[in-house]
Amino acid sequence: MYVPPGSNKPYFAKDENDKWMVYIRKDDENLLANKVLVEVFKRQKSQKANIIRYDLPEKFLLEYLSNHETISFGQFCRLAKIPPYIAERVLVNLVSINMIVVKHNSKGDYFALKTSQA
Repeated sequence: MYVPPGSNKPYFAKDENDKWMVYIRKDDENLLANKVLVEVFKRQKSQKANIIRYDLPEKFLLEYLSNHETISFGQFCRLAKIPPYIAERVLVNLVSINMIVVKHNSKGDYFALKTSQA
């Protein structure tokens, strides 16, 4: 039976410690949403405009992804030589405006350029 994606993202559920966590659906699995996705969901619910700046980290990320299929959060921090809070801001901004997408696999979450297939 097909159940279409919901429109009230993100979805919360309590974990075994009674803490509310954010989950996403990937195929037939419920996966814990990473911090970038949680912030993207918050941004999408907000009425504020998405205003971003195009600076060195954004330039690095977009150039890297034009030559490589994906990048992880850790790779982005390490290769761009930026702290995690800046990497998170850049990724949230670019995912929020649909320039990049989050891809999930068994090894973790990765970021890729938005394509017509993504």
